[in-house]
Amino acid sequence: MSMGTKTGKNSSSKKEVRYMINDKGEKTEVVLPIELYERLLDEAEELEDIKDFDEAMKKGDKGAAGDGSEGRSSQRCVSSK
Repeated sequence: MSMGTKTGKNSSSKKEVRYMINDKGEKTEVVLPIELYERLLDEAEELEDIKDFDEAMKKGDKGAAGDGSEGRSSQRCVSSK
């Protein structure tokens, strides 16, 4: 197995994405800089949180917004003059 390197338009030489390629020249693995890997993990976790929030809102979980309204009635008292 050999290694090829590809650098994107906005990346510096320190942030190269490298590919492992087999004898047929097919990409089989990728080597990422740790900063990029960690950023991708953070973004994936954030997307998962957004997905969970959206699903909770579709099910009618009013407390999903994290506004402290869990368990409270949504009714309000209104006084008339």
